[in-house]
Amino acid sequence: MIEKREDELIPQKIPHGVAWKGVKYHVHDTIMIRAEEGPCHIGQIFRINFSQSDDQDSLFVRVRLFGRIDKLGLRPASELKDEVRKHDLYANIALIQVAQRHLFVTQDEMTIPLSRVIGLCQVYVRSSVPELEAWLEVSPYHFYARYAFPSLNVTSWDHRRRLEPQDLLVCGYCAAEDLAEWKNNREFIEKHKPLRALDPFAGSGSFGLGMEETGCVKVTHAIEISPSAAKCMTCAIFSLYH
Repeated sequence: MIEKREDELIPQKIPHGVAWKGVKYHVHDTIMIRAEEGPCHIGQIFRINFSQSDDQDSLFVRVRLFGRIDKLGLRPASELKDEVRKHDLYANIALIQVAQRHLFVTQDEMTIPLSRVIGLCQVYVRSSVPELEAWLEVSPYHFYARYAFPSLNVTSWDHRRRLEPQDLLVCGYCAAEDLAEWKNNREFIEKHKPLRALDPFAGSGSFGLGMEETGCVKVTHAIEISPSAAKCMTCAIFSLYH
């Protein structure tokens, strides 16, 4: 077991990619990249440069970077109206997460050592995901893109280009595996009632809400000793279901 774990720490060349820490990374896979500060970077692999050394810092990955739409601040009111309307009706925390998972494609590139890779994620063009919210709820590593901009430095909303599914290549093997897992999870949730759960240290309720988002757990009771945290949790739950 220990020997196997040590072998996984050494990058291994595989067809069209590299295996590292038990994960297979292929060209056209999308990865999360550790940032110096703030949220991680997200990029799509288009080249893997191997060296003679087995050191993870001597293997480099070339990626094209995605930007985050919610960081632009340039969207016109017509683009925001659906999100605002939904928030007014449901005040649903999950809908905020949908906005945070909205990316845009760029031509900006970056070369990183393999050691900065956090893991895989999935990014699909919006028009290829008909059940967007259901798909995003399955995993925090699911993202979508609707537009492309020339670079991360967006100066005008008019510089956008609407994406079609064929505009964003994906690794067929990894995409098929991810979609099969999503389908299996949905079928399982539809056939089985969620487990009832007690959250004994509820805090503001974030952990309980995260558990419920899996579809497998229903938090029916919660305990929190801090008045401010309990009030925050009560407000969040009330806004979620009313």
